[in-house]
Amino acid sequence: MTGLQSMVNRFVWWTVVGSAVLTIGAIGWEVFAPPRLPHLSKDRVDILPGLLIGIGIILALLTYQRDSYSQEQERQRKFDDMAFEAASAGLDQVVKLLQGPNNDRINWLHAARLLMKSQELAESIVTQHTKNAMIIEIARTRYELFNMLQCDTPDGLASQCLPPGFFLGDVSWEGIAEGEKSFFEAFVRTDSTTTAGWMGLNIINPEPELHHLPLQAVVAVYEFIAQNSWTDDPLSEIDSWENEVEDIMPGIDQGARQYVYAKQRYYVDDGAAKDFSKPDGT
Repeated sequence: MTGLQSMVNRFVWWTVVGSAVLTIGAIGWEVFAPPRLPHLSKDRVDILPGLLIGIGIILALLTYQRDSYSQEQERQRKFDDMAFEAASAGLDQVVKLLQGPNNDRINWLHAARLLMKSQELAESIVTQHTKNAMIIEIARTRYELFNMLQCDTPDGLASQCLPPGFFLGDVSWEGIAEGEKSFFEAFVRTDSTTTAGWMGLNIINPEPELHHLPLQAVVAVYEFIAQNSWTDDPLSEIDSWENEVEDIMPGIDQGARQYVYAKQRYYVDDGAAKDFSKPDGT
């Protein structure tokens, strides 16, 4: 419940209570009040029905405002839920289109367009819990794309970024040897080609072969990967452990605590580990 809705609900509650008290007081006055009082005549109580009617109108308006606000909140929630489902489905499709990784031109075009529309839907979400769920989905997609758009190093022991030859759209991109000459040979070989021919009703001329990946699609995908999903990083709320090495007890976190202790106390300089707490680091 938002602050505005809570305030309206409290006002409605106290208006109802006040109206009830005035009504009971008016009835009690009619029944039990003496015919004359020096400080308050019975005639003045005649304004109570009009006052109660006015309070009733105010109460009705406030109730209408509260219900309208609740309905608007419900409409927004439903819209955000639909936007979340559509954006999540779009992000899942982007991963499927680029998995492999593959360098099909059409796949990259479609993936980039889906990616931009999914981001547009994600940015339109207002409801906070749905927005948080969308942040998690975007972070998951970025992580999957980051890991997917890599290849093994020649020795197979690590991963590295995709080489420029990948983006030429050649299915045999892994066979393009390193070096500028080899790259430009593949660059020319995979360039779009057009075959001249006669036009006729019974002649089908081939369309130009397009291999190179569209620049905008490549930029859109890698810009998405490079963005930070956590504009409000939840890790910033975590306090690091403060402990001495002799106080660390056996347990599942023993190694982790030893690592945190070492990172907090030591630094590397000139090929050696040095102690922060000592002037010369030794």
